[in-house]
Amino acid sequence: MLFLPLLCELITEVQKSSLQACLLDYVKSEVVYSVECPRCSQGTGKRVKRTFMKQLQLGRAPECLCIHLKRTVWLSNGSLCKDNTKVSFPARLDISTVMKVQGRKATVYELGAVIEHVGGPLSGHYITYRRQDRRHWA
Repeated sequence: MLFLPLLCELITEVQKSSLQACLLDYVKSEVVYSVECPRCSQGTGKRVKRTFMKQLQLGRAPECLCIHLKRTVWLSNGSLCKDNTKVSFPARLDISTVMKVQGRKATVYELGAVIEHVGGPLSGHYITYRRQDRRHWA
């Protein structure tokens, strides 16, 4: 299962309201500063702090892809926030842009089901929609 963060303070941008945008945001590279590197002794035997780039990429495409949008976060004041922003998702999702090695295996998925949570961050109900055929959902 792939857990995509969809955090309250980030969702103000229009581009974050699509599943593809959430996926690309999840795997974007980021700089990590002042990481102690025990292998970088530079001849002195002392540990040196380095700056690195890190990025998440998928090594292989699973047969069945489950994506969970993480819509809750603990705020600095101790309260729990749930973001109810609507996120558009395609009937077909291509994840080739987040693969480590592209072209190994089919990376296009057809949407088969959606589970929706209705309620607040601490309570509510789940509603499931599943595809019966290409045109009908139940």
